Amino acid sequence: SPVKIREIVTRIAQKLDGETLVKFGSIPEPPHSPAKILANIDKLKNEVGWTPTLPLDEGLSSTISWWRNLEMMNLIRGE
Repeated sequence: SPVKIREIVTRIAQKLDGETLVKFGSIPEPPHSPAKILANIDKLKNEVGWTPTLPLDEGLSSTISWWRNLEMMNLIRGE
């Protein structure tokens, strides 16, 4: 089922202990913004054979962990 971008941002902020940094509505929406944007992963499924294997929260946690590990490796390498 569709998940609102607001919900994804909120979940990421919670995982990073940054809920107070997120200010929904603090920047005005551009005049011609679409009312709704939906991602369609049918092309990924049909052409590449990819389908999600993790629930959203687990996938977000895994992605955050991956980025943190990459950041740590870059610090160790002096990048």
